Amino acid sequence: MAKRLLVPLDGSVRDAELLDAARSVAQAMDARLVLLHVAPSVMGMQEALADHQRLRDLASQLRAEGFDAEYEVEQGEPAREIAASADRQQADMVLLAPQHRGLLAALRHPRTTPAMLSHAPAPLLIVPEAVGPDAPPVLAGPGAQVIVPLDGSALAEQALQIGMSFARAFSRPLLLVRVVPTQFVAGGVEAMRLQREVQQEEAAKAREYLTETRQHLFEQYGLHAQTLVLTGEPAERLVELSGDHPGSLIVMSTRGRGGLARAVLGSVSAEVTRRSAVPVVVVPPSRVGEPGTPSARAERPEPRDHSVAGGTMDEIGR
Repeated sequence: MAKRLLVPLDGSVRDAELLDAARSVAQAMDARLVLLHVAPSVMGMQEALADHQRLRDLASQLRAEGFDAEYEVEQGEPAREIAASADRQQADMVLLAPQHRGLLAALRHPRTTPAMLSHAPAPLLIVPEAVGPDAPPVLAGPGAQVIVPLDGSALAEQALQIGMSFARAFSRPLLLVRVVPTQFVAGGVEAMRLQREVQQEEAAKAREYLTETRQHLFEQYGLHAQTLVLTGEPAERLVELSGDHPGSLIVMSTRGRGGLARAVLGSVSAEVTRRSAVPVVVVPPSRVGEPGTPSARAERPEPRDHSVAGGTMDEIGR
């Protein structure tokens, strides 16, 4: 899958975490590491030389460890330059490790990750702050899984191909998740009965959809997968799930839109990437319907609203 990984480094304390994640992915996928530092547009000669030296040293260290590594230093606005470098390098994935900033710092230096989520030039592997420096490497925990949230749409299914690639490269199980939103119906006893029926019907549809998807992956790709149906608020349930599976990886799609549309439609992926206890790969919408991907198959259930809770777990090939 990923043959060129773009790793933007900003000189912060999170660079070490990002490099550890980059090492794990590059080793498993035999990928080249491209280190990038985006410096301010206005800077002195000494600062520029120091940036080049720092990245040169890091690239040399990675090569000494056996990795294929190179580096580049650019100047300008970080999100714009990272996107331009990803296009120029034909990067298969961009790795990011955002850090929390106070209000004043955020106004002076807008965060890069939200901008990248809105206009991702390639899949983004994001190491949230909640992961922490003491977390196990990517997909290295004893119970680590590749978690792929699905909502029945082709847009969500675009994450399947990349999720499959990670599962194979790291020899980890693939977990397909569907979150069924809690249904609320105003009224008395009769309304509560109706609410339960609707909830049960949606959960049954979710299980049917995941079972069909699991069978398709096995029949077409020979890949074994597990399925899990949860109920509740999607982002909240996915964040909880990440905490229950240390060392795992979430692979999910995003709407990739700006403004109000993205604020509503992309809120799940944005919230998960901010609070997840494991790294998250966010896949841009440009990959929908690519030939050979599961999302391009001829027959698929009608798209339905998503959400996830409690737990029905099935495993193929038992």
